[in-house]
Amino acid sequence: MTLAFPMAGSPGLLVVEGDYYASVVYAERYFGGMPETWKETKIVVAGNGTMRIKRRDFQSGAIKTTRYRFHRGALEEWQEEASNG
Repeated sequence: MTLAFPMAGSPGLLVVEGDYYASVVYAERYFGGMPETWKETKIVVAGNGTMRIKRRDFQSGAIKTTRYRFHRGALEEWQEEASNG
């Protein structure tokens, strides 16, 4: 069962998945000091250094999910995932 997360007006949501300890370390490292970046966003951080960030594209108005990973110290953007809203 998938639960919908209301994006508009939300303070945001940060989810850790996979290896719990590593996920928390990544989440704290990259988002712990910037809670304002979570606003109206759903961020999923995995223990392998990958992230999915779901947010509204302000140009098109569509909700988009983009995947990122840290590889050898550099942030790489992966493909955009299809989203149902």
